[in-house]
Amino acid sequence: MSDPKKFWYWCFQKLYSVKEVKLLNKKIKQNFLSLKDYPADKVIKTAKVFFVNPLKIKELEKMFEAVYSANRDNFGFNLFDSINDKHLPLNYNIYDSKVKGEYEYHADACYDNPIADIKLTGILNLSMEPYEGGKFYLNPFGAELEVAEMSQPGNMIIFPSWFHHKVTPVTKGKRITLSMWAQGPKFV
Repeated sequence: MSDPKKFWYWCFQKLYSVKEVKLLNKKIKQNFLSLKDYPADKVIKTAKVFFVNPLKIKELEKMFEAVYSANRDNFGFNLFDSINDKHLPLNYNIYDSKVKGEYEYHADACYDNPIADIKLTGILNLSMEPYEGGKFYLNPFGAELEVAEMSQPGNMIIFPSWFHHKVTPVTKGKRITLSMWAQGPKFV
């Protein structure tokens, strides 16, 4: 019998090279939006979050294509044709050891939209330097799983947005990621 946990997420290893990660960090920092972060209710989140306009960074197209590919090959959700939408800025997350950057278990799903649901979350590691701590875990069904692939710069994972997930405290250095979400018509 195959391990059901292997279907909890989809991973693209080395989706971006080290050179591309460096370029993305530079372009992202030039395209921050003035928005306020609203973390999940009743959880600790000590990461610093900047919002990014994806429309001005053509190199992000590979990230969007990866999400649709993962959906086609693994999840099979009905998604809208475009993730690259002005209404869904991306989150540039900095988990700094100076503040023990972390984000406790939470889900990304949003139920207050009358016509759409957030169906998939994509997270890309954009860390420029080694860090310690900052491990990524999924826990959708009460069985915690460390996603070790998230520790490598340039790697991207995709998983259903309602799966509980967390980042443990960073104890040395900075963990930097870019998060995005794919929406589709309401499930019900």
